[in-house]
Amino acid sequence: MMTMIKKRILLLVALTLALPTLCFAFSEITVKAVNKLPLARTSQTIELSAKDLASLAEKDLAKIHVKDSTGKELLCQAVDTDYDDFHKPDVVIFQADFAANQTKTFVVSAGKKQEYAKEDFKAYGRFVRERFDDFAWENDLIAHRTYGKALITWKGEPLTSSSIDIWSKRTSKLVINDWYMVDNYHADRGEGADDYSAGSSRGVGGSGIWANEQLVVLRTLLIRVCSPMVLSA
Repeated sequence: MMTMIKKRILLLVALTLALPTLCFAFSEITVKAVNKLPLARTSQTIELSAKDLASLAEKDLAKIHVKDSTGKELLCQAVDTDYDDFHKPDVVIFQADFAANQTKTFVVSAGKKQEYAKEDFKAYGRFVRERFDDFAWENDLIAHRTYGKALITWKGEPLTSSSIDIWSKRTSKLVINDWYMVDNYHADRGEGADDYSAGSSRGVGGSGIWANEQLVVLRTLLIRVCSPMVLSA
């Protein structure tokens, strides 16, 4: 998930949402972000580095707050992107929608440590003990699952596959826990469903090598969780 965040940030820069333009004050920083494209950009991830925020004299980036031009506080999060030994956050990210050629101004300040509610999270993942050692993950748009090694020898539904399964969502809320709880995620109850049988196919992201006129794939996909899931996908 951290890779996804980094890609979104790189995309933001590549598409010339230019930032930051900083005007220093005693207790806050004004950040101006410019969408130079003649098209709307929704949910754009804006990144502020620790260096950008240095004038606030706050070393704990979890205490950084962002407000839009109306004074409304925006959801933001401190993230460790350099994976140092101390897991110390080095950037703060937040999101905003931009109309074509729109410029937006944000006010950044330091305050109390951020406290998040369950509803704030847009990305989540966990091992699925309901299905042995499967791993499922999602954001506010879509969910995925990969199969664990234990399924190979499970008599109920034996499966040897490194496919990436997909769950279509029609809601922005996180659904993995709820869908597994009712154990009926193949039926669409208004939120979406597991509509496709990935099986031993490559699904929507499984890799393989074509050699000697056949596809060679991993038996199962090994999952290593390197960092906590972040709020924004």
